[in-house]
This record gives sequence, structure tokens and C-alpha cells, in this order.
Amino acid sequence: MEQERNANKPSAVKRLNLIPRIVCFLFAFIMWIYVMVVDSPDYEQKFESVPITVTGTTVIEKNSSLSVFSGTDISVDVTVKGQKSIISRYSKDDIKVEADVSGVTEGGRKTFALTFDLPSGLSLVSSSATTVDLFIDRKVTLDIDVKAKLSSYKVATDFELGQITCDPSAIRVEGPDSVLRDVKYAYVDVGMNDSYISESFVTDGTVALTDSDGNLIENRYLKLSQNSVKVNVPVYTYKELTLTAATKYGFFDTDNSKISFDPPAVRVKGDPTKLASVDSVSVT
Repeated sequence: MEQERNANKPSAVKRLNLIPRIVCFLFAFIMWIYVMVVDSPDYEQKFESVPITVTGTTVIEKNSSLSVFSGTDISVDVTVKGQKSIISRYSKDDIKVEADVSGVTEGGRKTFALTFDLPSGLSLVSSSATTVDLFIDRKVTLDIDVKAKLSSYKVATDFELGQITCDPSAIRVEGPDSVLRDVKYAYVDVGMNDSYISESFVTDGTVALTDSDGNLIENRYLKLSQNSVKVNVPVYTYKELTLTAATKYGFFDTDNSKISFDPPAVRVKGDPTKLASVDSVSVT
């Protein structure tokens, strides 16, 4: 019996020695996971749609009267490397991507290198772009008269159109010199869908810009003081109005006189709504 107890002692000792080993292994494994996942210096993360800031604009405006017309809504995707515990502190707002245009002396579409300013502890792995194309030109302003025209309309019998006017009669257009120099006219096209016109009306019309040949000019860098104007469309008609006489001071009346006219009526031109209730013209 004593021999059996002595024989079991080694296996019990082995079991007791195995427990610390398992605990050490689990602790080491947890530490390895922590280092690899949390504190590994090789952890990478991608920040999407980091905005690009254009710098040096005040310099070129002062030195060369140039302006940057593009670049207000551009961004890049940036991948950085560092410890996860550090990267997790930051967002894309903490990453600065810039394009410096201060050295530009003439307009045109130009390419600029991007610079990256990262928080401490992070390094740049890659970026979806390392350069950016920007459009630079001299900013000019023009005042252009606005003309209106009707399309797809019919004028009713005995009616005619008057001089169509716009309010305001001119708009201000601002934009790059290379684009604005081609703009010659501003007009409003009022479509009537083949309807008959028989009275004056006022409507809103969208302003369009064209070159000297009538070709439409659409450019996102052009800014109009207003995109629509009031269009006044006068319509006139003719009507025969009988001439009548009105006397003064009592010298003439219907008992002692008969007044006639040659011709007995006149043909007048005017707004249809005003002429509708008028049948005669009194001559004093």
C-alpha cells in the first residue's frame, strides 16, 4: 500500500507543475495578441476622403491677380502606419494634406505636389493621389445686358407683341478671364408650348450665356449675380373708338348744335384688357 502511494506522487507533481506552465502560456499568448493587435508599430489604417487644402492663394492674388477656381471639393484617401492605440485617437480631420500654389505667376491648369502632415507617431504608407490638378486664372467681372425671346408661341388674331423687356436689364458675371472673354450675350428663352398669346404677362426666366455665334456657354467657374430675371411681355390690340364731343361753359349743347367728326372714329392701339371696356374717345 505504501508502495502504491509512492508510485502516485510523481504524476501528482507533474500535474502541479503543468498548471503554472499553462498559465504562463496563456499570459504569453495574451501579451502576444496585445502587442500584435494593439501596440504593433506596423498596424495600418486607411482614412478616406481627407480634404485637400490649397495654400498660397493670397500670395498669388496679391502678386499676380490670380485666383484658384478649382480645388474646393477635392480629397484623397490616406493610409497610415503606427501603433493601433495611437491611430485610434485620430480621425481624418487630424490629417493635413496641402497643395501650395504660392509660386504660380501665370494662369492655366497646373499640377501640384501634395504634402502630408501627420500626427506624431504616425507615418505615411500610401495615398490615392500624390498630386492634384488645379485651374488658375485671373478673375474678371462683366456687366452683360439680358435679352429675352419667346419660342413656340402663337399670337391671336388682331393682337401683336410689344417690346419684351427684362428686370433687371443686365446681370453681373464673374469668372476666369479665359472663359469669360468668350461670353457675348445673356438671354432668357421663354417657351410657350405653342399656346396663343392674347394678353400681356410677366414671367420668370432662367438666364443663359452664349458666345458671339449663339453657342451656349456652361462653366461651373462662372458666377452670375442672379440666375433668373423677370420677363415682361406686352401684348397690344387695335380697336375702333367713336369720337364724341364734350362742351364747356354752356355755349353749345344738344339743343342748339350738332357736332360731327371727320373721320367719325379713330383706330387706337393698346393693352387688350384696358381697351375691352372702352368704346369711345371724348374730345373736349
